[in-house]
Amino acid sequence: MAERPQALSAGTRLDGMIVERLVAQGPVHAVYRASDPALGRSFAVKEYLPAGLCERGADGVVRPLEGQEDAFATGLERFREQARLAATLDHPGLAETIRLGEGHGTAWLVMRWYEGRPLQDMLPADSGHDMARAMALQLMDAVQHLHEHGLVHRDIKPGNVIVRDDGSL
Repeated sequence: MAERPQALSAGTRLDGMIVERLVAQGPVHAVYRASDPALGRSFAVKEYLPAGLCERGADGVVRPLEGQEDAFATGLERFREQARLAATLDHPGLAETIRLGEGHGTAWLVMRWYEGRPLQDMLPADSGHDMARAMALQLMDAVQHLHEHGLVHRDIKPGNVIVRDDGSL
């Protein structure tokens, strides 16, 4: 498995926001919780940071690894296209897209921050069939909405599904 590039540190400024913490880092993206002091609001920031294709230098700039320039550029353009498409979607089961930002050699997607718990944290605590069925139906509805608009999520897993305080996804 390829080594993951270094994620942004807490306190890093990004497009007027301040990174509070790394929430998750997968093979293609890093997700942060960031705050916007001007708005007094938190956001989720998804950064294009593919393992095996790039590294973050000491200056904070993301650079493709030698020989991976084309693959990195192709993935970055795909990330931009998906961000633009995601911004057109409006569905209660999908994170609201706020804006697409670029800089430091990469791009990031700013999304609404939702308070709640990852589904994976709830599964062992409540294995009731009614709850599981209700969540599965909400998730399938959101995935159908993505597919109807030409998007494929590619990383649906309990850790990426946030259950809001009211029980909705």
